[in-house]
Amino acid sequence: MTASTNIQDMGLSAAVITFRRWSLKLCAIAGLSLLCGLAQAQDNAIQSISATQQGAGVVVRVTLKNPPAKTPIGFAITSPARIAVDFEATANSTGKALQQINLGEVRSVNIVQVGDRSRLVFNLKNSLNFATEVKGNVVVLTIDRSPGLPRTPPVALVEDAAPSSARVSQSPVVESRRPTLQNIDFRRGTNGEGRVIIDLPGNQIGVDVRQKGQTIEVDFLKAILPDALRRKMEVTDFGTPVTSIITRQQGENIRMVIQPTGVWEYSAYQSDAQMVVE
Repeated sequence: MTASTNIQDMGLSAAVITFRRWSLKLCAIAGLSLLCGLAQAQDNAIQSISATQQGAGVVVRVTLKNPPAKTPIGFAITSPARIAVDFEATANSTGKALQQINLGEVRSVNIVQVGDRSRLVFNLKNSLNFATEVKGNVVVLTIDRSPGLPRTPPVALVEDAAPSSARVSQSPVVESRRPTLQNIDFRRGTNGEGRVIIDLPGNQIGVDVRQKGQTIEVDFLKAILPDALRRKMEVTDFGTPVTSIITRQQGENIRMVIQPTGVWEYSAYQSDAQMVVE
């Protein structure tokens, strides 16, 4: 989606603008030095961040006090090149707002905490892909140029996911015949446009895209939405016309609702096993 007016390059501050909105009454803001005292204790905390180079990529290990209740959700910004990863109900106990990495294409990481969330913003030399994996109380991020990285988290606990007993009772034969959505990503284009990128299981899945009032609805017909993708993505902080993306299972179909703001127009196109709504 492209705004009708020019959107200035918001730089790294774009990755924290939403946090500012949440926290104006809670703390003073000083660029990316943003750190606030919490009104109540967090369920979890980031204790340390370490990184190693693995081939052309970088592996970052984020050690938490406890295993995360939800798999952290990440987004990528292409201009400037950034990767942001959100940790819900998690404090920053590293004592730092910035940590230098200087490995491969990864320069540094900002640690931003506001309210009950912490966000890691990785500053990159060039746009890269990333994968997230949870191993106990450690979240492993693989940042790489490879287009084949499996960015969909393998496991996630989400509020609207069906309970385990309900999932077990479903017929495995019927479910196996329905295609499964692979990944949902959001990126900011070079001209400030918002791009919702959906990785499909193939090019045969039926898709219905339409504008409904001030939202865009996308239906993926007779498809399964993995638990890790049943979520609301808050993307206001990327400085595009898009504010949020909600994806849910709706009967046999998947319903995605994209919420823009302001004056906008959109286009949707599919290339092989990937669909883009811009």
